[in-house]
Amino acid sequence: MVSSLHVARWTLGGAFAVIAGLAASAEPLAPMDPHLRSAAFMSESLLPLHLDVSAMPTVEPAQRPRARALASIPVEITVQTGAERRPEPRPVFTAEARWDDRSQGEAWSESAMAAIEEAPRDLRDIVPADIDAWCPGYERNPPHLRAAFWVGTVSALARYESNFNPQAQGGGGAWHGLLQISPATARHYGCDATSASELHDGEANLECAIRIMSRTVARDGVVAAGDRGIAADWGPMSNDKLQGQIRDWVQGQSYCEVQTAVMASLIPPVRPTAPDAFEVALLD
Repeated sequence: MVSSLHVARWTLGGAFAVIAGLAASAEPLAPMDPHLRSAAFMSESLLPLHLDVSAMPTVEPAQRPRARALASIPVEITVQTGAERRPEPRPVFTAEARWDDRSQGEAWSESAMAAIEEAPRDLRDIVPADIDAWCPGYERNPPHLRAAFWVGTVSALARYESNFNPQAQGGGGAWHGLLQISPATARHYGCDATSASELHDGEANLECAIRIMSRTVARDGVVAAGDRGIAADWGPMSNDKLQGQIRDWVQGQSYCEVQTAVMASLIPPVRPTAPDAFEVALLD
């Protein structure tokens, strides 16, 4: 006969067996750090068992102020330009001229070079029929050396017209300045200087002379032959002796030598002057 004591032993023994089996089948747990164990215990003991989340106040994030779009913000930009911001322009190319020993010689050469660029017909593009007698290297020369030939020729002519005196007058007051031009001739060819006083300005006189030459040399196709080309308006070019002296001097200059090698680098034209300042406003 089974007593109640035996039943109690069997029951407890079965329960312990079940618990031991469950423990054996479960994965082993990692040991808990003692510090974490104490912190967890403290947090559990401090927090209430039932936390009412709905009773907690709601905190809204602070609203940042709206930034203005860049396109709507007026921006003023000032750009300053001037000579101090640009490299200095290279000087105008000039070569040997008969007036080089005069105080105004350099200015006259520069003015004459500029006048060639502004003349109605570009003398640098013209190859006169008699050019070999005047300047053997001309035809193969680059433009700036061709221009130098014309400036040299004008300077040699001025030696016999006025002896480089801008105030010279000839023909009883009919002709004026370096190249002895009459106001009537200046008006006929459309020169800027058309009065006696204006023609006594050396640079203005040269500009007018080159303007005239560009028309007559292009028309006649020669430097000076008979009464054609430059000889159509200037007496020394119609005189065999004086023309020979002018021609001999020009032929002896470096720009009339026959070049047998590639020419040295050419000087580029001076850049146009930029405006002093300008402003740009960017608005929406």
